[in-house]
Amino acid sequence: MHTISIKYFYEKINKILERHDIYFLNLSIING
Repeated sequence: MHTISIKYFYEKINKILERHDIYFLNLSIING
């Protein structure tokens, strides 16, 4: 399982792109 890695990656990128709604949009596309 990559749950920990994904969570760390998500939080790290989310902090960098805190105010970028585009990141959230891309996340939705990736997750389907």
